[in-house]
Amino acid sequence: MTIMSSTVTGAASSDLTSPTYTLVRTTAPDTNGVAVNITALGGTQTGVAVNTVDRPFSMLLTWPKAFKTALTSYLALAGLFTSLPTNKVTLTTRKAIGINASAGYGIAFVQTSISIPVGAAEMDPVGMAAALSCHIGELSANVDGITNILHYGTTP
Repeated sequence: MTIMSSTVTGAASSDLTSPTYTLVRTTAPDTNGVAVNITALGGTQTGVAVNTVDRPFSMLLTWPKAFKTALTSYLALAGLFTSLPTNKVTLTTRKAIGINASAGYGIAFVQTSISIPVGAAEMDPVGMAAALSCHIGELSANVDGITNILHYGTTP
């Protein structure tokens, strides 16, 4: 399976109709990551700019260099681990965003970190997939609501 390649369909919102983004691989900062630049847009995205040197629009996916596999101490009476290691995967999107006509641009960072307890991939892969599916579905379904929180400072 190839990740972060070709074109991705974005979540629609009141300002973005059928948005698509063309991803082109670039050099990641380290071996445990994949980096892409957004080089073309599809759908209706009036005013949205693609990646340039001075106005970045890029994504970086990172994962552990060495995945943890060993479970630590187990508290038998409570059925809980006292120290549970996790493996973390992080997706960061970087986008230049206009601040005002005279100040130019600032960089927005959108980040999702996924920390999965060691052993979950073997014992409950469907549960792991369900957590990720629900999380992505909520983000996708509520682009406008989350944008309104950031835009107006109001909560739902």
